[in-house]
Amino acid sequence: MQAIRTSGHPSRVLQTLRAACYCLALLGPSGIACAEIVVVAGTRSPTASLSKEQVADVYLAKNPALAPMDLPEASPLRDEFYTRVTGKSAAQAKSVWARLAFTGKAKPPKEAPNGGELKKLLAATPNAIGYIDKTELDSSVKVLFSVQ
Repeated sequence: MQAIRTSGHPSRVLQTLRAACYCLALLGPSGIACAEIVVVAGTRSPTASLSKEQVADVYLAKNPALAPMDLPEASPLRDEFYTRVTGKSAAQAKSVWARLAFTGKAKPPKEAPNGGELKKLLAATPNAIGYIDKTELDSSVKVLFSVQ
């Protein structure tokens, strides 16, 4: 097993360690190392696809045209998503939204208790996007971006 090499700011090291722990937690008999995260919208959404940068902008309150939806804070997928897409931890992103909410400039993302409920919210909100594990995909949502 190779060592994880990181450089830079201590928070980046912490993000890398969290991501590695999440990946290790997902190891099973099949040997799959990390969850495949997909950014999705309801089938009625006019949005066809998004780039990683566009998704990051939505989840860091830089694109008010789309409404981001989150999984619960306790979900390991949430921190994995923020780390891999925005380069920030879920806690860092939450602080961005808290500042904006305090000044009245934006409302933080709605939070769904799980992927199934998130898909229901997306179906009812055409301009919203969310993220789920790829294994939860079904015909109620369409994929806008696959997190690498």
